Amino acid sequence: CFVPANDYREVLRKSGGLGKAGRMVDLNGQVLAKHDGHMGFTRGQRRGLGFASTQPMYVIDIQADTGDVIVGPREATGSSLAEVEGFHTIGGELSPAEVLTDLEVQYRSAPGGVTATATILAPDRLRIEFAEPAESVTPGQGLALYQGDRLLGGGWISWAQSAAVEHV
Repeated sequence: CFVPANDYREVLRKSGGLGKAGRMVDLNGQVLAKHDGHMGFTRGQRRGLGFASTQPMYVIDIQADTGDVIVGPREATGSSLAEVEGFHTIGGELSPAEVLTDLEVQYRSAPGGVTATATILAPDRLRIEFAEPAESVTPGQGLALYQGDRLLGGGWISWAQSAAVEHV
């Protein structure tokens, strides 16, 4: 909404580039296309991938070190783990190594939450382990933690591990 002509890739090009060029690779390692910069893609993205497929394909993972963008079917967009930084608690500080269970995680603007466990790494940093792969978890997104109807706090996703590419 804040990007002129809705073309964020053009904004990135003008402000330093699209990152590392690389390949569009499916979950089996087959190269489907090449692209001009990994920063032109986001996890869960479906449109504008630059190739045709017999089934809808989504960005599963972005590997900044190689420039490769891993794509696959929607059901493969889930993440098993995420780390959150800048976490602010409501009503008390969390202790490092503390494990919080029976959590509901809210991220993106989607309604509803995802069941998870959190391990406190530092007072403002934690690791989230999702009970089931959570769809399109992306670094930079906000995340809130609830225990029952109580809001524990929130922060920013700094890292997410794709459940589908743990073995790729």
